[in-house]
Amino acid sequence: MLGATDALPEAVDRTVSGPDGSYSLSTPRAGPFRIEVWPRAPANLPAGTAPLVHGALTPLKGFQVAEPIEVPDRHRVAVRVLDADDQPVQGALVIADPAPWRSPGYTGALRQRRSNARDGKRTRLQAQQIYPTYHRHASRTDAEGIARFMMPTAEANVAVHATDFSLGEARTQSGRAVLHLERSTGIRLRVRGPEGRLEPGVLVRAASQPGSRRAPLTVTDENGEAVVGPVGGSEPIWRLERADHAFAEVPVAAATGDSPAEVRLEAPLRIPGRVVDMASGLSVHGAAVWVQGSPGFSDSSGPTGTFDLSTRPLRHRMRLVVAAAHYRSTTTDIAASEAGNPEEVRIGLEPSAPIHGLVTDSSARPVAGAKIWANPRAGEVVPGYPTDPSPTTSAPDGTFRVEETAYGYTYRLTAHAPGYAYTLVDLPSFESSRPIEPVQLVLQRGRRVVGSVVDDQGAPVAAAHVALLWPLDKSEFRSSFDAPATATTADGSGTFAFPATAPGAYEVRITHPEYAERSPSDVDVPAGDSELDLGDFTLPAGRRIRGIVTGSDGQPVAGAAVRARGRYEPGQSAERESTTDADGRFRLVGLSSDFADLAVRAGGYPLLVRAGVRANREAPVRIELVPGASLHGRVLDNGGNAVAGGLVRLAVERDYRAGGDPQLWEPEDMFPRASTDAEGRFRFDNLVPGTWSARANRREEAAKVEGIELATGDQHEIELILGIPDELTVFVTTLLGEPVADAVVQVRPEGESEFQGWGRTDGSGRTKVEVSPGAADVKVKHEQLRDTLRPVQLSPGPNEVRIALRPGAEISGSVRSGDGSSLALATIEAKSEFSPDTEFHRANTVADSNGTFRITGLEPGRYNVTARSPGYADGGPAQPIEVADASVDGLEIVLEPGAAIVGVVSGLTPSDLAQVDIYASEGTRRREATPDATGNFVIEGVGPGTWRVSARKGDLASARNVERSATIEQGTTEVFVELPFERGLRLAGQVLEGGRPVAGARLAASALGERNGQSTTTDHQGSFVLEGLSPGLNQLVIGAADFSAMELRSIELQTDLEGVRIELEPALATLTGIVIDDETGRPLHFAELMAADATTISALASGADIGSLVANVSSSFANDGGRFELDLRVNAERLLVTRQGYESTQIPLNASAGQRQEGLVIRLRPAAPEVPNR
Repeated sequence: MLGATDALPEAVDRTVSGPDGSYSLSTPRAGPFRIEVWPRAPANLPAGTAPLVHGALTPLKGFQVAEPIEVPDRHRVAVRVLDADDQPVQGALVIADPAPWRSPGYTGALRQRRSNARDGKRTRLQAQQIYPTYHRHASRTDAEGIARFMMPTAEANVAVHATDFSLGEARTQSGRAVLHLERSTGIRLRVRGPEGRLEPGVLVRAASQPGSRRAPLTVTDENGEAVVGPVGGSEPIWRLERADHAFAEVPVAAATGDSPAEVRLEAPLRIPGRVVDMASGLSVHGAAVWVQGSPGFSDSSGPTGTFDLSTRPLRHRMRLVVAAAHYRSTTTDIAASEAGNPEEVRIGLEPSAPIHGLVTDSSARPVAGAKIWANPRAGEVVPGYPTDPSPTTSAPDGTFRVEETAYGYTYRLTAHAPGYAYTLVDLPSFESSRPIEPVQLVLQRGRRVVGSVVDDQGAPVAAAHVALLWPLDKSEFRSSFDAPATATTADGSGTFAFPATAPGAYEVRITHPEYAERSPSDVDVPAGDSELDLGDFTLPAGRRIRGIVTGSDGQPVAGAAVRARGRYEPGQSAERESTTDADGRFRLVGLSSDFADLAVRAGGYPLLVRAGVRANREAPVRIELVPGASLHGRVLDNGGNAVAGGLVRLAVERDYRAGGDPQLWEPEDMFPRASTDAEGRFRFDNLVPGTWSARANRREEAAKVEGIELATGDQHEIELILGIPDELTVFVTTLLGEPVADAVVQVRPEGESEFQGWGRTDGSGRTKVEVSPGAADVKVKHEQLRDTLRPVQLSPGPNEVRIALRPGAEISGSVRSGDGSSLALATIEAKSEFSPDTEFHRANTVADSNGTFRITGLEPGRYNVTARSPGYADGGPAQPIEVADASVDGLEIVLEPGAAIVGVVSGLTPSDLAQVDIYASEGTRRREATPDATGNFVIEGVGPGTWRVSARKGDLASARNVERSATIEQGTTEVFVELPFERGLRLAGQVLEGGRPVAGARLAASALGERNGQSTTTDHQGSFVLEGLSPGLNQLVIGAADFSAMELRSIELQTDLEGVRIELEPALATLTGIVIDDETGRPLHFAELMAADATTISALASGADIGSLVANVSSSFANDGGRFELDLRVNAERLLVTRQGYESTQIPLNASAGQRQEGLVIRLRPAAPEVPNR
């Protein structure tokens, strides 16, 4: 652009597109690359133009098919440069930056992506989607003072630099712009390198505002000098850069006066490193290493895996991207504090398992241009692999290749091409010791499938969203990221149509924002060419909530946005929305659950969440918005100077009792952020009342203030003084010393029950975690390596710890049928045997075509292993398998033909049925199902034995339960069971504490001897309803919303009881302490503590049925560190402590009112071994 012909590197490859526009390019390494396209100029337009440019084409691995490149139209752009006397300025350098241009294809792809997202098909744009645009272009003015360009848009931002003139800036309108330049002697810069020598060839840029796009103006001459014109009325920053990225930024004040302004460049940042194979430790040759977001700063690893990357001096943290053929890409972070200490960065790459194959039609003809997605199966999260991956595209010969997939994981391939139905193929886990066989994807034309959506009165429902979902994964697990096979929207008559549907079994899922959730229906689409009518599908009306929103002055608030999420399946239930009218009224319809969490957002108020609002109440719910709080202050350095441009972040401690569904909270509600002004000041308004923390960062310095209590209307001021932060750098390696990426690091301060710090290692095996000084535990977890817990002593400031992980154990074997046939694609799961002393672990895999399997990454322990395959009963070893340091191999699992439990759930409405889950269990075997819209269900894959079959309506906190048993004899193929939800007895009332309603309290009631009772939560007014209760003496458990404490009571029921007032007794005293193992001194979590009168405690300890009413039994559990806190009531005479595997103990109590007893140590003796209760 400025005449330096060697500024860009040599082209890696060149080609000319064919008559059909096709092209092919090849590269020796993964990237990064800049692609340039020089379209042929039309005959009626001048040929002189800049190329189309697409930057950062990365990574390129294997064979990739890019989307078509759309060439934009060309627009004539002319810029005339005049002096103050309207005379043309000849020879002025005019640099034009085209306005952003989006091709129709790019716009259409974004529109299609949004449409797909509405249909549940969340997917990224193709990785090699190429949407080029013109790069900035330079031209000199002619004798008339005119510079001419060809641009993709008629609008462009232009900068003008001319000798003896000030700089000029303008924006073209309709392809034209005129600039008047003021005469100026200019500003002379003399540039020296870091070594002090005068530097020729240094690029000089300028911008009117720091951080804006800086146009290149000139380069220094052989004497290291350059003259640039000033920018009138502004304070530009000159930016100077040498070819090796030595760099300087100079404000205009440093470039004034008669003598040249002396500029000294900072030395470039040098990042030496080595890229190795993470598995073997061998060097990786030809890996591309570049700075994320700045692909021009790059290098390639040599034969020994070493690289030496130079970039601009580091102001903040930067991220390096590393990519190599046959490996999965990774990233690693470089902190500003490491800039002066260029130690070698060792980066480990994990070998990739690329999926390749062929796409054909049913006649074996190759299909070009098909899109192929590879999604992890069974809801697995593959570290470094997106949950919504980009598609790859089949080549003209139908071949395709999917990169970045990993060994040890299973994937589901889906494919689609215009005119064909979607298809899928489930793949087994890939092993590095075996070659990956090519996959054939056969696309079919499919058939037209139609149906209708109606309401419960038979009237058509327009605009319903209808999706056909693929069959469940063989593990019978459906991920929330599973895309439907196809989806559409019903028309005005309620009719829907899928134009191309492949034969097979599907689930039909229908939703509408004004109707309740509907249980999915199973349908089978047989092969054929004729239209298939699925019939009518009924949407239930659902529940409703009416309400009024007012301000703190009692006046209605119009235009407030009200969102509701049902309590069933938190985080997954459908959302309903409404807007208040002029009277502040709103109406929410189509709710599926008895309870909903509401979020109200209105201008001038912070977010207000009302959790646990009961639906179908006669009286409207009244919501009063309250003013928010404000937090302001300053950020200073350790010398007391204001810090401008510092980042300030806030975080609120969510109240799980009143916070509602997390998806009702936006990031700006919980984690607002702002930058400091020139005086270091910041301000946050309309904050939600609660407990907040504030953190400030500038480069590698940080400051924090925690425990900021903000009430409604508060104006709170704080001061954040930057310093060296308290942080821990964790280096995670294998036993061979190779870096381990994607290891999860957690830090738990001594005495705390929860891990508070969190991080994930990058490609160099490092992560930094914010900590507090003192003793702590560092836990490291990895998918394939063994977990490690390391106690550390943390000092103020920076800390380091290095942790080497041992390989995880394995279980391998084979799965076959009773006749000896191998069962390909059988799912095998290893689940650790329950014990309160060990952490739960679970892993699964899929058998290959020979029925062999290998489950990796296991921790030492006892595992129940289960295999399942369609048409067979679940099977596996009768006893848990002991896994120690050595792996277990040769396990042979034989599956027998399976039976089915066919049943019906009765007594519920269609909208209630959408909240029902069904469970069948026998020993360690467990199966799940959901009923359809009529209550029918089928549980397949069950074997001989007596199965407990239960149905639960609602979530764990507010559920009705029904349980029956089903016995399957040898040779039986099917049994029937009915799960009736009978009305039973009803208990309704209100829970109060100190005369005030208790919202979110948890209640559970069960008759003596019942396994499963009924449960619910109190609504926002403390009201509750329990239905389906048995007559007689019922035990009632009342628990806090956060599970921190419970009370036990008894109540006699012979008929419905309404208006029951349960007044929680205030705590007489509080007891705190720790529960430990009497022999080892190890803290014991999950120990239960109950306090009551001596008679009640004796009865509870004996395990016998209590024949009299129980009142005021307080209860709590010890947390992960064995610590507990228990509120004592007035009748607390004895304390009962129990835990599985230990002998219970009783402790006499003698607490006085208001007393807080601390430091009690409770020792439990291990019980004699007994047969585990399965």
